[in-house]
Amino acid sequence: MNLQPVSGFAPVPLAQIKACDMHPVPVGVPIASLSPKFSGILVCRVNGEWLLRESWESLTQPGDVIEWHDVPQDRDTLRGVLTIASLFIPQLFALQGFAAFAAVAASQIAINLLLPPVGPTGVARPEALASLPLPAPV
Repeated sequence: MNLQPVSGFAPVPLAQIKACDMHPVPVGVPIASLSPKFSGILVCRVNGEWLLRESWESLTQPGDVIEWHDVPQDRDTLRGVLTIASLFIPQLFALQGFAAFAAVAASQIAINLLLPPVGPTGVARPEALASLPLPAPV
């Protein structure tokens, strides 16, 4: 039985880390010293339990499985999370029928007002439009 603690980083936010992506770490070192060099927000999970940042100074123990996860922080991810959360409003307030529909619709309107969807970034260039063939006269 291997009691060597292991640590790994999930390149995809909140994805499960495969055993082959884990690497051995020494016993008795602070968990914070094992954090990957990453510019985003990290969260740590030790032995399947999420660890508060204040507890990152605790020392590794034999058999620990330490996982590091990136927290998504872009606009589209936030819109997706809020959209999914808005679907649970009817269950939260025990709404049925039209009231449930109205609550979800109102929450979607609020999400779109606060975080409007971003359109495509590509804008047609005038010279590109000039090179298109003209339609044949009928």
